[in-house]
Amino acid sequence: MKVGILGAMLLLSASAANAANSKGAFFGSRAAMTGAALSAASAGTDASWYNPAGLAALTTTRIELSLSALSYRLQQIKDGVSIDLPSGIKREKLGANEFVVVPSALVFARQLTARVTLGLGVFATDSSDLRVSSNQQSSGEQDAQLGQVDSAVNVEAQALGNSYYLGPALGIRLGGSLRLGVSLFVAYARQLYGSKFVTQLRRSGAEPAFASYVESADMRYLGLLASVGLQWQPLRWLHIGAVLRSPLLALYIWGDYSALSTVHDVNGQAAAENESREIANGTLEQGLPLSAELQLAIKTSRWSVGAVIELSPPLSARGELQNEVGLLWNLAVGALVDLPADWQIGAGFYTDNSPSKGIAGFLDVDIDYYGINAGFQRATVFKSGGRRLILSTAIVVGYAVGSGQVGTLAYAPLRDQAQTVARDATFHELTLHVGSGLTF
Repeated sequence: MKVGILGAMLLLSASAANAANSKGAFFGSRAAMTGAALSAASAGTDASWYNPAGLAALTTTRIELSLSALSYRLQQIKDGVSIDLPSGIKREKLGANEFVVVPSALVFARQLTARVTLGLGVFATDSSDLRVSSNQQSSGEQDAQLGQVDSAVNVEAQALGNSYYLGPALGIRLGGSLRLGVSLFVAYARQLYGSKFVTQLRRSGAEPAFASYVESADMRYLGLLASVGLQWQPLRWLHIGAVLRSPLLALYIWGDYSALSTVHDVNGQAAAENESREIANGTLEQGLPLSAELQLAIKTSRWSVGAVIELSPPLSARGELQNEVGLLWNLAVGALVDLPADWQIGAGFYTDNSPSKGIAGFLDVDIDYYGINAGFQRATVFKSGGRRLILSTAIVVGYAVGSGQVGTLAYAPLRDQAQTVARDATFHELTLHVGSGLTF
């Protein structure tokens, strides 16, 4: 086997860290209940993220903690590893069943003047963890050149990612039913990739041949993300919103990369190759594309319905962070109903389409998610010393199914050939969201 033949294939790309449903973690209880479809009429702490103009409608002080308390992810890749042998092709499913605890958001909002409201928030927008492994063995394979051969192939790979945003948002009442909002968040993300490939061939009367390839990368970046939002209420029951989000601008990227190859081929030749380097890049890079949202909501005294459509332009691959991205769109629709005794129920549908464009390497992921949420919220009013406190608690359950393609490994150990093959895959995700808010 040539040194590094699997290098380009087994280094997990950034799209592998996007295997999780990133839009499934909602920031705010009402957003979780409706799939964030009522952003045009948002008037609470959730507006800090979805449309900062909505902060201007908040006339009290509010603290809200949102927690996607538990996510269960079922990620199955049919024929994830295929081994081509003289007796036929052996295929093995790759999959991971995992429970993930994901913090979502903590937001504080306070009215500064009659026209200006300030929000401060911490948002955990993404937490992904994809781990797969395969171990295949075969004995007594007959090859025209090598004779009888026993083979063993072991593959292990993982991709982990976390993203956080911290910063302020301002909502400004311009007059009448028109509100303006701006936000600026500092972004921090960490992505870890690792892979291990080991193959061994044994022939009668000859030394075993083997190859080992281990590769890992640990990437981090600091960046900025800004947004501008508008809310307009032309009629008492009609709310229109718009949000323009800047590209995610990475100010500084750092990390390290290492790869180790060790080979002892069937002819008795041995070779080894080791590469290790640190990554430090202060050049401004674009990590996520520009996005624009059009938001619409109809709100009455007892119920609300809304929809949001999001568009992002295509981008070509560049720098350390940006893979090629096609035209991206997402949709959310939802409804909220007010019940007696300060109860609310809501439900929503949303999409999380993949930003990836095609499959290039092993475990590259191009998965589109479609999710539904449903839940309830209860508000409890406390009065003491002339002060009024409102404690709200929400519980929301969600399900999302992801459909698309994943890069799988096809390897012929006797011919020393390896390639990436795109195959259909289906992922499932169940979430439990718990939110609590205090208004005073």
